[in-house]
Amino acid sequence: MELYRIGDRWAEPAPTHCPRGHELRGGRVLVGSQVCSCEVHHHRTHTCRECGAVTYTPPRTAECMDGSFDGRGRS
Repeated sequence: MELYRIGDRWAEPAPTHCPRGHELRGGRVLVGSQVCSCEVHHHRTHTCRECGAVTYTPPRTAECMDGSFDGRGRS
């Protein structure tokens, strides 16, 4: 994952399209986060409002497990 500076803060590139090819831009994507047990500890979620597909940033791996307290965020 490559980070870049915006003023005095760091940012990461967001996905531009969902896995099904829909464009992820303002009004067409819901951005959130999910707590994880991996070394990153959280992932940004980009949910396509067209089809519901979720893209994780950074991508989830086989070691990733939902880290929320009660498991409501499990996918």
